[in-house]
Amino acid sequence: MQSGISRSAITEKIILAGLVLLVVGLPLSRFLMSVSQFVLIAGWLLAPGLGARLRAAAKFVPLLLLGGLFLLHLAGMLYSSDIAYGLKDMRIKLPLLIFPLVLATIPPLSASRGKGILWVFAAATFISTLVSYAVLWGFTSIQVENIRDISPLISHIRLSLLVCCSIYALAWAIMHSRYWLPRVVMALAVGWFVVFLFTLESLTGLIILTAVTLICVAYTTFRKAGMIWGSFVVMFMVFAMGSVAKIFQAQYNESFKVNVEELAHLADTTARGGVYTHDLNRMDVENGNLVFIHMNWLEMEQAWGERSTMAFDGKDKRGQEVRFTLLRFLSAKGARKDYQAVMQMTPDEIMEVEMGHTSPGHGRVSDMGARIREVMWEIHNYRMHGTHGGHSVMQRWMFWQTSLEIIKSHPWTGVGTGDVMQAYEHQYATAPTTLEKRWQLRSHNQYLAFAVAFGIPGLLFFLITLIAPMFLLSKQHSFMYVTFLITAMLSMIAEDTLETQAGVTFYAFFNAFYLFVIREETEVSAPFAE
Repeated sequence: MQSGISRSAITEKIILAGLVLLVVGLPLSRFLMSVSQFVLIAGWLLAPGLGARLRAAAKFVPLLLLGGLFLLHLAGMLYSSDIAYGLKDMRIKLPLLIFPLVLATIPPLSASRGKGILWVFAAATFISTLVSYAVLWGFTSIQVENIRDISPLISHIRLSLLVCCSIYALAWAIMHSRYWLPRVVMALAVGWFVVFLFTLESLTGLIILTAVTLICVAYTTFRKAGMIWGSFVVMFMVFAMGSVAKIFQAQYNESFKVNVEELAHLADTTARGGVYTHDLNRMDVENGNLVFIHMNWLEMEQAWGERSTMAFDGKDKRGQEVRFTLLRFLSAKGARKDYQAVMQMTPDEIMEVEMGHTSPGHGRVSDMGARIREVMWEIHNYRMHGTHGGHSVMQRWMFWQTSLEIIKSHPWTGVGTGDVMQAYEHQYATAPTTLEKRWQLRSHNQYLAFAVAFGIPGLLFFLITLIAPMFLLSKQHSFMYVTFLITAMLSMIAEDTLETQAGVTFYAFFNAFYLFVIREETEVSAPFAE
């Protein structure tokens, strides 16, 4: 008996160590993410009653559903020709099997230890944001050419999702704390994380956080105040979102409205006697001013060489061509594009162009307003020319179109686990596209990714694995699980979250952790968790 107790205590410590390593590794270290899984598996294998736990697991429907997602990839190998790619993909997807199996069948953690894991996670995420600010403010040797560069430890998109999950964990703790001082500290941490999302210019993170907040407010109102007040709150939210959309549309129309007066007063020569070029076939607009009029490239190049060490024909720090960034910047100012205009630019404006800003008034690497204006310009550029301009939003739109074409050709079985890349390469090669070779990527949408690989039935099965466990385990009223699930599902619209190690680990771990480890209210437990 003593030996059994000792073994249980040891394995509990191993499992706890694996969980701590994992939540620290998620925002800070890919190496720890990998090591933690081996530690968890070791603790799981050493824990008493492995056979009994496996027999119970074989009858536990939520676990079978989640594990079935990995088995779907295994089945997809049966009709794949590129075995090497398929095996690589299955290695990446292993967390889909490991975390549900381990976390559903380990001896139960105490409530305090489960919450402690979340505290460690929030603290590790906080440290990751500190590292990002250290990079942004120049305390490291890392060169910041794009706001994404301030997240050197993990993808900036993944970090924004971890920040959102940390906010939910802190909000849940605030609601359950009895003392005002911890509440104040946690509220300050929430504020810190929200500010960081703005600093990171994470539209994905902010949109998801806003959506989750609105859904939680609406749900709570319906549950606590009844149908009438709930309906009122929902109508108010719809009105508010409609107003925001109207403001965005008005701003878009104002930003890209052509200043026709310019066309009536086109000059022929510059102040230095050079000849202006006017391309009236291109009606691109910056801040209401036409871009491709009053241009003298030779004068701009000469003046730029006197004002900056950055090559006129090179790339700015956002990877855009300097000459076109300068062209758009001067147009946004309402200036002509010649020697005199460049020489009249302030040192701060020269720096802004070098940083890749296409309109004045930023002065910083991080500027959420600039990010929104950039998105509007992407949309406008696509509408005008049908090209993505090397920017992420419209690229995704083109990725989605390509994915849909592949799905149309393989609607029932998909192309298989191993032939996904081949399918995209073939589609890009056979269908007209304005995407350069380097931008010919996969779907950047997890739902489309499943449909491409496994057809419409595979997509439907994936959706079942997302939704069904919540109801099977009575988690539909669990704040922590529902907020995570909404975050994960929304992120999968703009990202193929499960196609990278960090993404699949994020989803598989938290999904299993909130389903099988953290219990907030009266919920169905795993039959082997007692």
